[in-house]
Amino acid sequence: MHKFPSIEQFRNVKRAVEYASQYSGKDDTGEPILNLDAVLPTVKFQGTEKIHGSNCSIYINLNGEIICQSRERVIKVGDDNYGFASFIDKLPAEITDHWKETYRGCVIAGEWAGQGIQDVVAVSKVPKFWVIFAAWVVDEMDEDDNKWIDVNTLKHWNESRIFNITQVPTFEIEINFNDPIKIAEAINTINQYTIEVEALSPLGKLLGVEGIGEGIVWTPTDSAWSHSRYRFKTKGEKHSESKVTKLADVDVEKVATINVLVSKVVEEGRLLQAWNWLKENNKEQTEKSTGDFIRWVNNDIAKEESDLITASGLNAKDISGAVSTAARKWFFNKMK
Repeated sequence: MHKFPSIEQFRNVKRAVEYASQYSGKDDTGEPILNLDAVLPTVKFQGTEKIHGSNCSIYINLNGEIICQSRERVIKVGDDNYGFASFIDKLPAEITDHWKETYRGCVIAGEWAGQGIQDVVAVSKVPKFWVIFAAWVVDEMDEDDNKWIDVNTLKHWNESRIFNITQVPTFEIEINFNDPIKIAEAINTINQYTIEVEALSPLGKLLGVEGIGEGIVWTPTDSAWSHSRYRFKTKGEKHSESKVTKLADVDVEKVATINVLVSKVVEEGRLLQAWNWLKENNKEQTEKSTGDFIRWVNNDIAKEESDLITASGLNAKDISGAVSTAARKWFFNKMK
């Protein structure tokens, strides 16, 4: 089995990008060393429609044998998944020979969708089809760090009900992970694209039907960030059968206001006071006390700066996340 990896939520990808950027090795005890002053990258993503069906793939082993897989198991004619293995078994030799000649040692992943597999979305109205959305080499390196193949290069055979997800419009976005305001702007743009797909499925339109789409999968196009852990998905609110939601809308002006306020209230004197408070209360001035340190800073700001917070049109909860981030960064630098 060579499973297609899970696609994360944006918040998980954001944390993964931050960690990868800040990681600078391990200390003597094996704990990671993080450089919290590291500049976070700007990453470009391509968005492709997320199809609501059943995840199915083929693995072409080094002997040229085509092995069919669902998300969880190897499948075959007679022990199938919605008829996918039977579909592959009946394909013209032109297609299977192309895969055997070009993609030995690779997995080609896609969504097996159409009538009888899922409902609600536009593509559930048409006869079954397979839409390819990813491929990777599995025999060249560790399974956890596969070599991905550009999906734009993979052939499609519309007459045989095999499509490539890039046959319909894709979406481009650039996320500056170093700038909260730019992140907020990107999230709002991503939401708009997601709403468009939800309102009218691009692939459904290509297949001659109208109806809602499920959402979008965002894949980094920068080679340095090609690992699957940096992919994320956004889904439409109308697709309630899967209880999915899009990213929360972000008030860019509010984010800017929070940044200005935090720069004023998370200041050296208050942070030093929190640092000394740890020692006075017999708490270690080490990573073990990070939570205590951050709580003290947040509580002190909520108590001492309530008038300034209110005047800014905010409340303590609005700024607690940004306060915690700034306090944590100072704390780790202080421990050095």
